[in-house]
Parts: sequence; structure tokens; C-alpha cells
Amino acid sequence: MARNMASSLAPRGFGEAVEFASQIAGTSFVPEHFKNKPAEILAAIQYGSELGLGPLASLNGLAVIRGKVTMYASTMRALVEASGKMEKCEVTWTAKPPMATVVVKRGGRKDAVHSFGFDDAKAAGLADGQMYQKYPKRMYVARAVSFALRDEFADVLRGIMGAEEMDEEGEIINEDEDFSNVKVESSPTESVNDLLESVEVETSDSIRLGFRSLRWNTAKQITMLKQYSGREGELLDSMREERENKQGVSNGG
Repeated sequence: MARNMASSLAPRGFGEAVEFASQIAGTSFVPEHFKNKPAEILAAIQYGSELGLGPLASLNGLAVIRGKVTMYASTMRALVEASGKMEKCEVTWTAKPPMATVVVKRGGRKDAVHSFGFDDAKAAGLADGQMYQKYPKRMYVARAVSFALRDEFADVLRGIMGAEEMDEEGEIINEDEDFSNVKVESSPTESVNDLLESVEVETSDSIRLGFRSLRWNTAKQITMLKQYSGREGELLDSMREERENKQGVSNGG
């Protein structure tokens, strides 16, 4: 009975949606950035419904930043998990220097590694931001997660960007996001040069060329070199496959 009552409260047409938005606009259930803005609430509900979100889930999972609709990393993960297409999502965090690494696996594909570290935050003008200073783990992990899920599950998320990814000042952050399952590792001291020092020159040069071709950031380069340590030939094969996949997508294949 409760299930039927809950579903009956959802708007069943444009008129009901307009009324619903007007009724809840001033309530405490509406996030501050949607407060007393029924037209934006209506738009968010419609956008969310196209992604499979209910009305209130849409309001709590979406944010409009500089005129672009974005989604919190936790909501992205919930949608991807609900799709049944993700087999694995493992997050690792190191504090000094700050770096978050996400390993995701989509059914039928190999593991994909995505990282966001201090060098990336500095290049984007984020590292000295207030939220990156106050909540580094949340911000770095959220960025890495949103990058990973958006790249690997574009069909589920339909190209929507992460809220943390868009908000350079960090003014909007999901304070309730749960990162309790994130692995914490000791701070890495290796550099790309250190990790390639023992690799024969020809292979090392090929790996560096592959890094430039794929435009991997330093954090991902280090992660992949550590993951394939002693198996650099497999790393080259993996990079070659990723480059071919990207070329296939760009060519409409």
C-alpha cells in the first residue's frame, strides 16, 4: 500500500508537475540553489526523469552551475550501479600529495583507470580553492569518480558533467557523500622517470610516446606504471588498444 501511495504522489503530467514545483519550492526539502525557484525545479524534475530519477532525487542529485546542468558524483554512481553495467568501482586516496584513483570495470571491457591529483588541480586553478583546502578527499575523489563514470558509462549518464567537476570554487558540495569505502594508501614518492628508470630504453620511449598520445595526466601515468610493473609490454598493448578504441569512436566506428 505504501508503495502505491508513494508512486501516486509523483506528477503525472505537465500541469501536475507545475503544481508540484510550486508547492515544494519554499519547503526545507528543496536544496538552497533551487529554493523558491519553481521554474528551475520543474526543469530539474524533467531533466532527472529523462535519466531515470524521481522528482526529489532529481533536486538533490542535480545542480545548475554557470548555466549547465551537472550531477553529483554520488548520484552518478547510483545511476550507473542501478544500470547493472558496472562490475567494479574501486577508489584509492593518497593525502600527500593529494591524489584519487578510480578503477572501474564495465561488463565486457577491461579495467579502466582514472586519476585526479594535485598537478591536475593546480593546472585547473583548483588546488588553492577553499573547498580543496577544507575537504581535499571529497573534492579529489569526486572529480576522479565523475571523470571515470562519465567516460566509461556515457550511455547511462548521457554526457552530463559532474557538479564537482564544473564548480571551480567548490561552492556546491554534497556534504553527505559517503567515501567510507575509499582505500587510503601511503603517499607515493615515485615519479614517472623513477618508474621508467629500470625499463629498457626502447620500451621506455614507446611508453612515453603512448602517454603523450593518450594525454594521460601524471597521476594516471604513475598508476598505470605501478600496475604494470614488470609487464611493460602488456602496458603498451593496453595503451594501443585504448588509442584504437578512441580513434574508432572519433571516426564514428
